[in-house]
This record gives sequence, C-alpha cells and structure tokens, in this order.
Amino acid sequence: MELTFDLLLEPVPQGRPRVTYRNGRVWTFYSDAVVAAKEAIRAQVLKYQDYFPKHLPLSLTVTTYRHRSPYLPKREVLPFRRADLDNEIKLIIDAMNGVVFPDDAAITTIIASKRYTDAPSNNGHIVIAIREDTDGRG
Repeated sequence: MELTFDLLLEPVPQGRPRVTYRNGRVWTFYSDAVVAAKEAIRAQVLKYQDYFPKHLPLSLTVTTYRHRSPYLPKREVLPFRRADLDNEIKLIIDAMNGVVFPDDAAITTIIASKRYTDAPSNNGHIVIAIREDTDGRG
C-alpha cells in the first residue's frame, strides 16, 4: 500500500506558537503563513481521506522544492540557509494528521530532503510518498 502525490505549495516551516495575554486569558496562536500553509495542504490532501487504516506503521518520504533567490551565489546548489528541514516536515505532518493517516504516531520512518526547483514558474512544491513500513528501513 503506497501513496505518492505532489503538493503545489512553497514549503513553509512550522514556526513557534505565539502567546499573548488579553482580558485575563492566555491566547496561543500561529502566524498567518503557518495557518494558511496548513489549510492549503489539508485542501490538497482531502481527496486521500482515510487512505491508511489505523494501527499500520508508515514510512514517509518528503522532498521539498523551493524557488531559488536570484541573489544567491551560483555555486550554492543546496538550500542550506533557511528554513529548517525538520520544521517544514512538522508542518506537513501536522496538516496531514487525521486526514491521510489517523495518527502521526503511526509514522515510524522519515526520509526527508530539501532542494531548489528548476521550474520556470519559480513556484515551490512538495513531493510526498507514504507507504506501509514493513521492515523499519523505509
């Protein structure tokens, strides 16, 4: 059982939640970019609702492609500056949690990478492959 798809979205890192105190209450919220990215991912993966059953170990392979800034040196071939790969993965998993798979605790293996895209439209995208993890090695 395997599912592979492409999300048409510039990768966004999961930021830290912000906390404010108003009217005697504590409010916790994420930035607008994080909320918009999660909603965009959920909208694109909604067609895969309940694709994987409960109690099934899953392997996740993610490659994020971001547009390349024209101000970067030509010799820089990998996006090592910003954003952290683990934060991008957190946002993707949180957005798919409860939609594609019932619980993100089912993910036992993660293989991830980030790259620059050569697409002429200069838009980023995310390639995701999810499959049953049979041996724990992806």
